[in-house]
Amino acid sequence: MTTEEFDAIFKLPFNEASRFFQEKLDIPTGAWDDLWKEQHARGFMVAGAMKADLLVDLRTAVQKAIDGKLTLKDFREQFDGIVEKHGWAYKGGRNWRSRLIWDTNITTAYQAGRWQQFQEGGAEYLRYVHADGVMNPRPQHLAWNGRTLPIDHVFWKTHYPPNGWGCHCRAVRAYQDEATEEPEGWQSVNPKTGAPVGIDKGWDYNVGQAGMLSHEAVLGEKLAGMPAEFRRRAYGELTGRLTEFTDLYFRKWGEAVRENINLKSGKIKTTGETVFVHMMEPRYLEKLAEMGVAPQTAAIGITDSDWLHLQHLEQPPGSKRNIKHVLSTEQALKLPSYLKDGKAFWDRDEKRLVYVFETEKKGKVAVAVNYRIKGEKVNSIRTAKWIEAADVQPGRRYEPLD
Repeated sequence: MTTEEFDAIFKLPFNEASRFFQEKLDIPTGAWDDLWKEQHARGFMVAGAMKADLLVDLRTAVQKAIDGKLTLKDFREQFDGIVEKHGWAYKGGRNWRSRLIWDTNITTAYQAGRWQQFQEGGAEYLRYVHADGVMNPRPQHLAWNGRTLPIDHVFWKTHYPPNGWGCHCRAVRAYQDEATEEPEGWQSVNPKTGAPVGIDKGWDYNVGQAGMLSHEAVLGEKLAGMPAEFRRRAYGELTGRLTEFTDLYFRKWGEAVRENINLKSGKIKTTGETVFVHMMEPRYLEKLAEMGVAPQTAAIGITDSDWLHLQHLEQPPGSKRNIKHVLSTEQALKLPSYLKDGKAFWDRDEKRLVYVFETEKKGKVAVAVNYRIKGEKVNSIRTAKWIEAADVQPGRRYEPLD
């Protein structure tokens, strides 16, 4: 496919594509598969780009391309300047490498943006469109051309384009009277790659769905493992985007959990789901690492059952409750802001991270670092309660992390 043909198909800019890319975090990586499948929808990386300033300059150039301000020729000129500025010794030829970065980021942003438009526009069916003008078309991609299936069909979870290196296929809106049968053999798996036949390794995911989902746990893990220079920059970017979203989402989640309680019968329905609450600050990550308690993720979460426990709602009606220290439901819905505004201590006795916050009174939130839930290590909120002013003071038990 020529550059002119590419530009004619992947017409940019449009807001959803630009926003998809803007919301990515810069993540240093040695190889492309340091991020895997859906993680690419949340992180911007260029294999081998390990320095913060280098990654920032590459990201800026890619953003301009997605915003329609740079052609491939223009991008290559900026690419050359960035390489010279940073003395970056990348792998592969100049034309191949610059085209790969330009092409991959534009096609993924384009299709992620289109997916958002499909969702917001109420599209019920999608049609797979093979890219014309490809010199060596992939047989499977040709076979999928014209297939029209419901937007919630599992086919789109793995086959939504792009689904391989240099894939310029698209999905377009379609209608029920255009529906077709599923492609024959589309669920067959290549034993060498683990991906469906016709899809490149690591590309069997829907970039649009991945871009709309919340992946704070994944980002928290990457944040914890970053070099300090990246971590501080990424944290600033991440928290600015997450704060408003988290406050709103957590409140809706908590209200939904609360509605599953039948106060008359005392019956409670919980799933054990862990929801994101807060991203641990870089200074606390670094301090804990110095103390030999290295968090494997920066993300802090809580399960639905533990959130109810904070309010003593798991106790049957009529039982005695010490309400002096118990958070009300409205207060428990404010956990994200309590942690955001709190100061951290290390509890030597309990071996836990403790956030102390003050509103109308003083409270604390205890977090178990690297707590294992369903086989995964997370930073899990175990308790939260109101305390007396002198309960948490620097000393033998509590070590301030600031």
